[in-house]
Amino acid sequence: MSQGEEEIQTLRKRSLPLLVGATALALVASAVPMLQKSAARSRDHARLTAMFDVNRALQAFERDHGAPPAHVPDPGSGGWETSRNGCFLDLLVRDGYLAATRLDPVNSREFQFRYHRYEQGEYGNQEPFYVLALTGFEDVSTADQLPHGVGGLSLGGRDWSLEFPLVLGGL
Repeated sequence: MSQGEEEIQTLRKRSLPLLVGATALALVASAVPMLQKSAARSRDHARLTAMFDVNRALQAFERDHGAPPAHVPDPGSGGWETSRNGCFLDLLVRDGYLAATRLDPVNSREFQFRYHRYEQGEYGNQEPFYVLALTGFEDVSTADQLPHGVGGLSLGGRDWSLEFPLVLGGL
């Protein structure tokens, strides 16, 4: 074997670990967005489960007491009570309607549950009613996967589904 061929062989041997490393790095880099999307979908599923649990608890409270729980308005949230400071959630746990506090998995300024009790006569309703809203999904396609007719609420000229991607309520 000539000296040139030996140098080529040596260069190939040294390059192989670099090539393998670069390939592995490229595979990991391409997998990260898929893993992030999967984690977001998982949190969205947990978010929906928790929200529906809270809504069932609110409905049971309303059935037992004749009206939904009062809310403690947060001026920083447009008068809504949020899962970040949720007295309504503590009440539902304390009174046995929820086994434990159910929060948005992220429970941040961007991702939270919002609750508002409206009094008799507001938006033309004859009884007090509540609106439970979700401020966001991490995977925007989650909202498209909800069953038809789930997640919207419109009353007295106000459509809360224009404000939030998921709205549940007790009328």
